[in-house]
Amino acid sequence: MIIRKVLIENFRAYKNIDISFNKGINVIIGKNDVGKSTILEALDIFFGQSRIKIDISDKCVYSSGNIAITVVFEIDKDKEYLIDSDVRTNLVNEFLLNKEGYLEIRKEWDCSKEKLTASSLKTSLKAFYPKTFSDNPLPTLKITDLKKLLEDKNSIVDLVDLSEYLNNNEFEGIDIESYDPDSNKKPVVKIDNRKRADIRGLLYKLSNNSELCELSIPMDKEDGKNIYQALESDFPQYELFQSDRENKDNEKDVQDPLKVITRKVIKEQQSVLDKISKELEERVEEISNQTLEKLKEMNPELAKELSAELHSKDWASLFDYSFTSDSGIPLNKRGSGIRRLVLLNFFRAEAENRNTSTNNTIYALEEPETSQHADNQKMIMKAFKEIAQKPNHQVFITTHSNNLIKMVQPDEITFIKKGETQPVIVESDNVIYEVAKDLGTLPSLNSNVVILVEGITDKYFLENINQLIPEYKEIIDLNVSHIPLFWVGGSNVSNWVDTRPLQSQNIVEFHLYDSDGKDHYKTEIDKINDWGNGSFAIQTNLPTIENYIHPDIVILGKEDGHIQNYFESNLSNIQKNIREKWNQDKWTEIKSNWKNTIDVSKELTNIGYSKVKNYFNEYLVNMMTKDLLIELGAFDEIRNWFLKIKELNDKYN
Repeated sequence: MIIRKVLIENFRAYKNIDISFNKGINVIIGKNDVGKSTILEALDIFFGQSRIKIDISDKCVYSSGNIAITVVFEIDKDKEYLIDSDVRTNLVNEFLLNKEGYLEIRKEWDCSKEKLTASSLKTSLKAFYPKTFSDNPLPTLKITDLKKLLEDKNSIVDLVDLSEYLNNNEFEGIDIESYDPDSNKKPVVKIDNRKRADIRGLLYKLSNNSELCELSIPMDKEDGKNIYQALESDFPQYELFQSDRENKDNEKDVQDPLKVITRKVIKEQQSVLDKISKELEERVEEISNQTLEKLKEMNPELAKELSAELHSKDWASLFDYSFTSDSGIPLNKRGSGIRRLVLLNFFRAEAENRNTSTNNTIYALEEPETSQHADNQKMIMKAFKEIAQKPNHQVFITTHSNNLIKMVQPDEITFIKKGETQPVIVESDNVIYEVAKDLGTLPSLNSNVVILVEGITDKYFLENINQLIPEYKEIIDLNVSHIPLFWVGGSNVSNWVDTRPLQSQNIVEFHLYDSDGKDHYKTEIDKINDWGNGSFAIQTNLPTIENYIHPDIVILGKEDGHIQNYFESNLSNIQKNIREKWNQDKWTEIKSNWKNTIDVSKELTNIGYSKVKNYFNEYLVNMMTKDLLIELGAFDEIRNWFLKIKELNDKYN
């Protein structure tokens, strides 16, 4: 499951807000005390991790309503859940998804009393459900109630249709006597009491013309609880790491990674542990009953008063770990930066972990930049991005440092600022500029020259090709020169050029943009070159940066070994994608027109490649050579880019 949206109502500063998220990494940025942490803590409360305790004081002062937290998940629609005690079924067939096809779970706390208790919480599921059954949704009905729907003469079920389906035994566990249309007698329906899913399937099928409506289905009643428990077992493992520090022996920055590892392993082995728990319960019950039977022989009255209850604990609570310092100084007594490093390097290790577990995991971290040098910030952001690319993983980060957001894509940024009655999410084509205005500063610049490109994958290409080809590196080593390299986003180029956010700092800018085969940014390039402050702009000769990777390298990238090196645990999915979509004729056509193909990424995605831009510019680019660039007619062009950057750097730095 992946979180697609979070809706927060009447919780702390938020009266009502709807926040959309990406599958991979999500960076929430804004000033201190604007409500960034509230979002992560609301999720912790929703998932019941108990780090954050909700109470009546969390109620928004601007509202008289109840507190509610709703999470909308994107799910595997083919996955089946045991919502009954018998047969597994999927949520699509049961109409348990919302109108958009997502799983939507709402938790609401009654705030009408002085304090919140366990009974204050009501959980519901929002479904786009057949109106015919909206008064009594079928998944919440017992077998006897479902059977009545088939046998009741006033039922919506058409007997002729019923006979047509059941006489041929199309549904396992259900049978019907022959139906005589001339008789008013109701045919006898025989039902296997273990097959509720089959009965529901039949009823849905018989009412296939029923209008659908939005419906809130309670998850607190007996059969609703079964549904929720089945879904909850598949919820992501949500791990929140807060920036607050406590100088205790169980210092959170030290203990949390170890506890997370424990919970991850336990979740992976949950089915085994559940089996052990069940066997323990059965065995304890058996022996305790035998004990009570013997007690009856000595003291019948006492035996009547006693019963055996097994109080189980969470498996994770049975294990406790800690780090030990060789110097004898407790780790929690070390500097805050050192303690924070333990946590951050847990994430770096997790990024390199090739565990193929299918468990869903969400890491939420407040302010990873805290107490860390700029180089460490880059390393940890790289780790977060790698974690976020893994299947079934999602990362949420809060920050007030716009140095971090330059390392992610614009659609991965949620920018929050104070509004009149509650924090608001800022929508902008140039989010970096909007952040800079609100936070009062742009990302730190240790240079009078900056390089700006269209997208983050263009940044990857330029950095990698500079280090790969000796002739380019000899001109100017981008790693040594420390010239900042930003992306502005394709839709933001015009806005950036018009607003010139770096003008007040007297920064000289080198701009490189894709031509897209049609002088796409000619107007903007002409404006930059007319600024008169030394700034320079140029467009690529080839349509996009991906065209600068030779097609011979691209076809090598189709091989399993190369795919495995990049896609790690998602290898089987990528291999399957390539096998199913690969079209040799289409590839031959693309290769023959490689230098002029305007949208290489789209064409290659259509024949099986995945995450083309990232895969090419982060990984395949490192297989390029000078000879291949010469063959593309691109070696001298790229050389001239670096010569111009060096010229600006020598003149203005």
